[in-house]
Amino acid sequence: MKKLVLIALISLTIFLLGCTVTRDDFPSIAFSVSDILENIETLEGKTVLVEGSLGLQGCTKMACIPEKACCNSCFAELSDLDDPTKTIKVTGKDCSFDNSGTYEGTITKQNGEYVLILVEPKVSNNNEEVFEIGEIFTIKENTQYKSTDAMFTITKVTFTDSRCPEGVQCVWEGEQGVKLEIRSPISSNTDPDEILLGETTNPNETLYGFNFKLVSIDIDEGFAKISVTKKENNGTVSVSELVSNPEKYLGKTIILSGKTKAVGCTEMACIPEKACCNSCFGEIFDLDDESISITANGMDCAFEKNEFKGTLVKGTENYVFELVNPDAKPVPTPIIIKRDVPGFVPEEYYLVIETSVYDDGRVTIETTKGYGEGGEVSFEEKQLTPEQLDELKSFILTTNFFDLTEDETRPCIADAPTRTLKINLDDKSNYIAEIGAQCNQEMMGDTFEIIRKIEALVLDDPVYCAQDVFECENGKFVSRTPPTCEFIC
Repeated sequence: MKKLVLIALISLTIFLLGCTVTRDDFPSIAFSVSDILENIETLEGKTVLVEGSLGLQGCTKMACIPEKACCNSCFAELSDLDDPTKTIKVTGKDCSFDNSGTYEGTITKQNGEYVLILVEPKVSNNNEEVFEIGEIFTIKENTQYKSTDAMFTITKVTFTDSRCPEGVQCVWEGEQGVKLEIRSPISSNTDPDEILLGETTNPNETLYGFNFKLVSIDIDEGFAKISVTKKENNGTVSVSELVSNPEKYLGKTIILSGKTKAVGCTEMACIPEKACCNSCFGEIFDLDDESISITANGMDCAFEKNEFKGTLVKGTENYVFELVNPDAKPVPTPIIIKRDVPGFVPEEYYLVIETSVYDDGRVTIETTKGYGEGGEVSFEEKQLTPEQLDELKSFILTTNFFDLTEDETRPCIADAPTRTLKINLDDKSNYIAEIGAQCNQEMMGDTFEIIRKIEALVLDDPVYCAQDVFECENGKFVSRTPPTCEFIC
């Protein structure tokens, strides 16, 4: 490492001294955005390699024929990998850039501002592999994986290991898992999207309309096998599919699966005796990835729950989904979602409960009994009074829940049964996964109290079991299971 840093400093020093250095003299040396900014005046007019993370890219299109997509000039910002607040504008002749990597360009001053003019649209990545949608492939750390259709790139692979160490008594035997950081041109997020796959707790995850499945994993050998398949749509089109292939659906009337959040309405010539909406406008979001959306217009603001009939048209700037005969109200987004997951128990005792609280006091409880697709799902709905809802929200805002970070709560991912808590309240939001008995009780005290208050409001007779464990005959350790608080092996 010291040798590499020394080489980098020597190369930068050569630059600063104004010596003539060709690219072949140091083909593997790349500088950070911070280094470039600190010496920007001296580097003006020189060609450099810069490491950074590329933000959202814009594209100007002139004289592009319909038969061939083109981008005459691309523009974006390149941020420092260690300090994202330090950025430099970049521009080039093609928008087919990696979102995070090494870029070759010339430092130029334009309109009083320094810009990195890219020499090539993308510097090849020797640690990048491609994979086919629908096929099982092997992944390792320190390697990127791009789909052959270029719809998304797995930019980072991180293995996770919560297995119980040998000779230690644990509440849960733990599991191997993998965290994937993923970028896609159809996502509006500037940071990579993340999914966490586990051997037993979460082997499948959906993103961009694709299903990511952990097939097998062996951290000791340093690899895992996953598959990425297109999610079945049952005759409907997802928002992610529509956004990624607009030309395929342009001018066609389809059923779009998605959800709405806020909807606007213009009212003209509406008589007092009858409510009406002459023109409705808003956004429809992907069911699996809310960062993906499309603008929607229609003649009525009463949208269907999760399916929308309409026609894709081309607006002045972007594609627009013109609604046809919408007749139901939009679905509100929960402000609180609490999910209870059991430990390793027999299938007949496996019970997952997801409780959602909405801003109007409505509460939905979805219960799944049994494993996988064969599980039995039931729904229940309750209503909190305005006073109960206000009291709960006021209490949450006085706690440290929104201040907790992922690093602080990571030790919680070591035990089961667990709870997951996601709260969006007054422009504040946080998500804590795998909350259980091994969490730091002092630090997580407020979070446990929030859970107790939710259960006290929602459950008719909430049951709290002691957090001790029992060793079964097969050597497995189990915790008590509500409502009887028995040890179930």
